[in-house]
Amino acid sequence: MALMRKNPIDKQDRTYRESFVEKTLTLAMNGNAAALKEVWERIDGKIPQAIEGGDKAINVTLQWGSTPDWLKR
Repeated sequence: MALMRKNPIDKQDRTYRESFVEKTLTLAMNGNAAALKEVWERIDGKIPQAIEGGDKAINVTLQWGSTPDWLKR
C-alpha cells in the first residue's frame, strides 16, 4: 500500500500515513473545521443522521432471508 511507504521529505522518517495523521491532527488543533470533523468522526464515529419523511412516519421492517409479502404478489 502506497501510504505505508516512507515519506522521502519527512525529516522524522515517517510513512506517508503517519505524516497525514500528524498533519490532520495539527490542522485540527489549529481550528481547521474539516480536520476537526475528520478527527472526531474517527474517535467517536459519525453522528447518526435522522431519516425524515415529511409529516408521515416511516416504518421499516427488515427480515433477513425471507421474501416480503408485497414482493410475492
